[in-house]
Amino acid sequence: MSRHEALRVKAFATVGAGMLCALLSLAASAAAEAPEYLRGNIVSVDWGSYTMQLKDPKGRVVTWKVSRNATVKFTDGAGVFRNPKVQDLRPPMYIHFMAESQVIQEIDVRELGFVPGADDTQTNSSRQPGVSRTLNAVVTASDPGRGHIEVEHDGIRETLSVANKGLLDGVGAGQRVTLVTDWVGQNELVAQLKILGGGSRPGSPSGATTATGRVVRVSLPTVVINVGGRDQSYGVSDPRVLKDVRAGDRIRFTYERRGGSSVITAIE
Repeated sequence: MSRHEALRVKAFATVGAGMLCALLSLAASAAAEAPEYLRGNIVSVDWGSYTMQLKDPKGRVVTWKVSRNATVKFTDGAGVFRNPKVQDLRPPMYIHFMAESQVIQEIDVRELGFVPGADDTQTNSSRQPGVSRTLNAVVTASDPGRGHIEVEHDGIRETLSVANKGLLDGVGAGQRVTLVTDWVGQNELVAQLKILGGGSRPGSPSGATTATGRVVRVSLPTVVINVGGRDQSYGVSDPRVLKDVRAGDRIRFTYERRGGSSVITAIE
């Protein structure tokens, strides 16, 4: 082979290698941008940064970016959310979604995670930094001296500080209350408290509470239910209430606090 022919072969080889690299790069890029079809429960939302935390079926919590132009559909709750938008999304909704380049573009709400009511589109019971909450709850403990109140709502128990200790005057375990929270810097405080009624003597069960959730596991004499994105364990007053309950069912149930445990008394 002459020196001229050798140079031509080398040039073709170089061009071929470059084209191959370019094709491989394009293929990798296409693969990286391929749409992903996933699902999970909403744990929290932040519409300031357009991000959303989702808990996948394996229990992993991942933060996703959400497109400002994302399309939203309500398969469950279409009658409540007639003009769906991104801002309607909140915990503990269960969604199917499509993402491109790690940004969610399409969302289908398959389960609301709560029973629609007059205030459902306005009330948010899941804690989000900087977002005020209105909670209908049962008091499980009150400490006026420290300015703390422990309440149970939506199957979740949490302790809150009050903006004014005077709000806890006359507040005791078992009472039904409505709380309105506000944020002072990084601290969420109870700014308003209204006693709705109820009450209990020491050692007696607190008032009944109704919640909605997805059954995770049935293992008599207990049942684990995911309420508000958290797995909660409940006892049962009568094993027969779980007769037709299976893992994966979404149920509405009533429970009471007894001796430090949550005990289901009825399932609708």
